[in-house]
Amino acid sequence: MADLVTVVTSTWQRPQTLLRAVQSVAAQTYPDVEHIVVIDGDDPHTVDTLDREGYSYGLSRLRMVSLGRNWSLYSGDGGFGATCRLTGAWLGAGEFITYLDDDVTYSPEHIEGMVATFEPSTQFVTCPWDGPVPQCPGPPPGVCRTDTSTIMHRAIVLRDAGGFHPDGYAGDGYMVERWLAKGLTWKFKEGATVHHPNGVHHGGQMP
Repeated sequence: MADLVTVVTSTWQRPQTLLRAVQSVAAQTYPDVEHIVVIDGDDPHTVDTLDREGYSYGLSRLRMVSLGRNWSLYSGDGGFGATCRLTGAWLGAGEFITYLDDDVTYSPEHIEGMVATFEPSTQFVTCPWDGPVPQCPGPPPGVCRTDTSTIMHRAIVLRDAGGFHPDGYAGDGYMVERWLAKGLTWKFKEGATVHHPNGVHHGGQMP
């Protein structure tokens, strides 16, 4: 039996780009995935979009959660979805937790390839991406070499090393650099299966 993978997406008022992300999760070849979309405040259009795609409030493999306010605006710290990601990660039931920004897509084989890269001692895996967002080549993971949507980690990492910080945009590469400083073990999956807007979708079947 495959281990459950939790995909966490943060979003607010971008239902059309979110729809592409949602469809890329639905197209995954990996057999056991839950997708938790955390909406950063009041956003009825996004709720309607997710409802049409089969997402619901409450326990479900396709789940949406609405925060009581937009925390990026309310806190004034420019968190850019960190609060949503932290919320979704704690709600997730998967052995593995990964992230997908609402304007990014996965190739169908992305989750399967990331899980296959783990060894028993591996605590997190990263990979490259394609598209216009700049990146520094190759491993090790870190600032400008890691993007939110290229990270997968074991759930226990949240307990032992923490996750995204809601106090400002101290995420992505900064988070995995904190993990490295704490001695976490990692592997790098070759090949871009994460696609930013206008990227080349290697093997993907995006609409």
